[in-house]
Amino acid sequence: MRYGVAGEFAPNDSRLTDLRLMKFVTIRAISVAALFILLLISVAQIHGQTQAEMNAVARSDFARADADLNKTYRAVLAKLRDAESKQKLRETQRAWLASRDAEAARAAGEADGGSMAPTIRDETMTHLTRERIKELETMLDNGTASPAKTAAVSATPSASGMGQNPPESSPSSGASPDQEDNANKRCDCPPSPDGKFAFLPSYGAEDSFENRPQIIDLIDKKSGKKLQQIDEADMPVFWNVLWAPDSNGFALKTKVEGHPRLQGMDVYFRSGETFRKIELPENDAYYSNVVWAPDLKRFAFSLYYRLKDYSTVAFYQLRNDKWVALQSPVDEASEHTQLAQLARKYSPKNTYRKGDSSPVSDYLEARSWTDANTVILYAHSEGDKGEAAALFTLKFDEAGNWKIVKMHRMSAKEFEEER
Repeated sequence: MRYGVAGEFAPNDSRLTDLRLMKFVTIRAISVAALFILLLISVAQIHGQTQAEMNAVARSDFARADADLNKTYRAVLAKLRDAESKQKLRETQRAWLASRDAEAARAAGEADGGSMAPTIRDETMTHLTRERIKELETMLDNGTASPAKTAAVSATPSASGMGQNPPESSPSSGASPDQEDNANKRCDCPPSPDGKFAFLPSYGAEDSFENRPQIIDLIDKKSGKKLQQIDEADMPVFWNVLWAPDSNGFALKTKVEGHPRLQGMDVYFRSGETFRKIELPENDAYYSNVVWAPDLKRFAFSLYYRLKDYSTVAFYQLRNDKWVALQSPVDEASEHTQLAQLARKYSPKNTYRKGDSSPVSDYLEARSWTDANTVILYAHSEGDKGEAAALFTLKFDEAGNWKIVKMHRMSAKEFEEER
């Protein structure tokens, strides 16, 4: 799941609007399926309910929540006086409903077609619906369901890393000095190594619900001229920028405040005076983390999967503006843990009995790149005969082929510190 917005989208582009709406919706779906699976197990144990009874209760709970949602939504809609605000609320609600249904279906899919699937789906729908009701009720309580207020187009806080202010002719959204300072604090965005580019975080125009989107623009460091909008977020986020040493590319990491596991990652490469985003490959992991090589031409995907203690790593290399998957360091179909597989590849004589027999957890993560061609992997496994952990150093050649050049078995003390 990615949360970056392409800079080439125009402000009123319907695609951009859809992205904003979906970003607004999705943060409320974190860990819902896992939460309700634990809840359902507890309920069944305590009350001895059959699965059919649990399904019926969940279905009834959702019906009540859905009725309450419709009532609250109509109340907010009635408070809006102008057609534009009403239409915006309708579009937002439609997008939210679609995302809620999709998240519930995905959560139910974790049950692999089992009898718990209907309960998981309805409980997820109920949870998300109740959260949405709270948001709508807040609009009513705070009196924010009012006609749209007049606002200018953008704020102009000092550019991140500029050391100077943009030209006085730049427009302002009416953001207070405290808001402008807050925008800068939400962006760890250094200027480019060659000193030509900088980032300008700001707040956009206030909408009819008195919300201001966070915006980050790329500007010419010397003149302060805006070159392109890089991202826009409708919820509190923190941005972090990593530049390539030659200033021809940067990676933008977006973290959603209050949700440490919800983050997006985009990479941009220079195209004339602006930068073009290169789409990252899709993956089916519940949570993923990108670890970039210093030149941004290669990266490691650490992929984490829900409902099982398992994570793995995938490598990609940039070729002709496309990310190409490299050979995996492990075989996911193997009966051996990833730690045991890597140990044997480093030295055929290596055997890991601890953690390699009936494994209950099997983790492989990318830690860091020591240079553009060298990455450190952390592997840990636990089984019925104990647990073990090790660090592996992989070296890549120009074509993307890798070789394990070093292995460090972690001592009990090192492993305890790691935990």
